[in-house]
Parts: sequence; C-alpha cells; structure tokens
Amino acid sequence: MKALKLIKSALPKHTAIIYMIISAVCIASAGFFAKIAMQYTSVQITLLARFGVPLLLLILFFSFYQRWSQLKFTYAKTHFIRAFFLTLAQFLLFISIIHLSLAEATVLYSTGPIFIAIFSFFKNKKINLQSLIAVLLGAVGVALMMHIENGIINPYVIVGLLSGFCLSASQLLLHSATKKEKNSHVMLFVYLFSTLLSLIYFGLINIEEELKTLTPMLSFSIPIIGILILVGLASLGNQFFRGKAYQQVKDPASIAPLIYISILVAGLYDIFFYNHLPNIEVIIGAILIVTSALFSKK
Repeated sequence: MKALKLIKSALPKHTAIIYMIISAVCIASAGFFAKIAMQYTSVQITLLARFGVPLLLLILFFSFYQRWSQLKFTYAKTHFIRAFFLTLAQFLLFISIIHLSLAEATVLYSTGPIFIAIFSFFKNKKINLQSLIAVLLGAVGVALMMHIENGIINPYVIVGLLSGFCLSASQLLLHSATKKEKNSHVMLFVYLFSTLLSLIYFGLINIEEELKTLTPMLSFSIPIIGILILVGLASLGNQFFRGKAYQQVKDPASIAPLIYISILVAGLYDIFFYNHLPNIEVIIGAILIVTSALFSKK
C-alpha cells in the first residue's frame, strides 16, 4: 500500500515533466516552422499566423466549452501591454531566426530571466550575490555569441537579445495577470490583442509587395499554408502544455528549467535539416546563458 501511495504521489510530477518537455519541443518547433515559412513568405504573414491560428482555436473553444459572459475586461489594459511586448518579441525573434541559426536565436530569446533579474534590481534598488552572478554569466555568454569580427558586432545578435528583453517584460505582466484571471481568459485576450497588433503592422507595410508574396500561397501552395498553421499550433501547444505542467506541481520553479530543452531541440533541427554545427564560442555562450537563467530563477 505504501508503494502504491508513493507511485500515486510521484505521478503528477512525472506527468508535469512530460508536459514541460512537450512544451519545450513546441517552442523549438514553432521557430523551425517559422524559419521554413519565411523562406517563402514574409515575417508579417508568419507573425499573423503565429497569433491568428491560436486565436481562432480559442474562439472555437470558448464557443463550445466556455461562457463568453464570464470574460472580464477589468484587466484589458494589462493584457494589451503584455500583447504588445509579446508581439514585438516574436517579431524580433523571427528576424533573428532568418539571419542566425535556430539554436542561436532560441538561446537569445531565452535570456528573459536575466532581464527579469535586472528589472528586479532597478525595482528594489538591491541585488543579491546569486542574481549578480546570474547577470554576469549571462553577459559573458551573450558576448561570446556576438560574432565579433574586426571589431564589428553581428547586429542580428542584438535583435535576438531584444526579443529576450521584450519576452521578459511580457512574462512579468503574465505573472501579474494569472493571479487575477483564469489562464484560458488571459490567453484569449493576449492572442486577440496580438492578432490585432499583427494586423496593424501588416497594414503599415507595403501592401503591394505583401500581396505579391501572398498570391502564390492562395493559388496553389497548400503546403506553405499548412506550415503557417503549424507555426500557430506549435505556439499554442507551448502555452497549453506549460500551463498543464504547472497545474501538476506545487512549485512551478521545480520544473521550469526543463523549458531549456527547447535549445537542444533547436540545435537538433539545425544539425539534421540545415547541416549547421555551432562553433565552440556559441556552445560555451549558450551554456553560460542557460546557467545564468537557472541561477536567476532560484
């Protein structure tokens, strides 16, 4: 009987680990599908698919399983600000994915916890030794990934770093929002606002050029449309499985580090589909950044 109780008590943790691994695979897969899509279409269309597809699925979910009357607009402003940073983070990530390897872009996108530690310093005007070590390790890791040649820094590394900065701002707002509303409600608002922001950005660009890009897709390129749908499904899968994982454990911090498996998966995509092997500086830089992020979560 004791053995049975131990097995039952361990099951939620093991289930949470599986969910987190799936979430990590979804993160890398969303970037992988986006990289493929942007070989045939624009960043703007890919960004729209990234938020639009999950929004349509959430609308269907609410239509059948939720009551629209339960939605509250009390925190709509917070959701909009979070959506703004999330949309900007994804846009910058997609730009970096085009010009860097998938693993490098994913590592830079994962610098969010380092920026959160810096935000905490400016908010509290103090920083403990562990957070200081985390920030310093992260800084050294980023420096190693700068690809400095003849004194010139690869600008797309800065773009990738900015995607991590914007993601950290979005995560801070998410932490505040999830304490006040259901996760499904938060997701609906964020995807709604992010889709609207993507549409606005779509409208600010050269429409004529965008239509030239879109025309082949509408005529016969069903596989590309399928890839764009996969971008949205993978991003929704990340949010869904991460939420399920956190529900299974008392302390989310105990399983949060598993999300960095996404970097390993992204590296495997690079090796098997793009025949790209990272150099030693990038590997060491990635290890330092992940170590820094883990330190900052303690």
